[in-house]
Amino acid sequence: MDMEKKIRNGKGRLPASLKLGRSGPVRRGFTLIEVLVVIFIMILAIGLTLASFKDTKPLDEVEAAARGIAASIRQAQNNSLTGKQQVHSGVLSNICRNGIRWTNSAESDKITLEGYYAVSSAPCPAFSGIYATTVFKNVKLNVVGLAGGEYKVSFTSPLGQVESGGFALNASVPAQFKIESTANSNVFALVCVYPTGRVEEFSNQANCP
Repeated sequence: MDMEKKIRNGKGRLPASLKLGRSGPVRRGFTLIEVLVVIFIMILAIGLTLASFKDTKPLDEVEAAARGIAASIRQAQNNSLTGKQQVHSGVLSNICRNGIRWTNSAESDKITLEGYYAVSSAPCPAFSGIYATTVFKNVKLNVVGLAGGEYKVSFTSPLGQVESGGFALNASVPAQFKIESTANSNVFALVCVYPTGRVEEFSNQANCP
């Protein structure tokens, strides 16, 4: 009450916005409407964030698959250029060709990194050892530009020449890996393997340049 007296004595009256209680000034809290407005704004923001994530998910999956395929191709190429040996059936073997292969289908969802080794009774690539298979989610893979409907691309060791099924790639037609979203066919990417050995990735481009 002493504070109230001082305020009244100094100002003449107690401000309407300030009420005094036993423990000091009592301030007004949020109204129910204000709380509901804040909750509505939070729900709206969360909804917009989730919708944005859903819209970009097919693109993210396609780009991740394209990077994975390109990385596997480059790994096979590097293995050939460096003459990397591989263990096959517990034996360290010289590999004469490294490459990747996929299901002979327009809707393959996986690739396999593999190496071929020669034996005295058969030339390369009569025998192969499978190293790793990668499965991609919610995308399908279609490959064109290979003779005879082949479903593998490989690099000879140690020169790294690009081949498919034992035949060199067409000098004017690169091997074209098209990775397409199963949720949205308009979202796709390309991985292009050129006869020179160059490997490049492209987004939303119809053909390898």
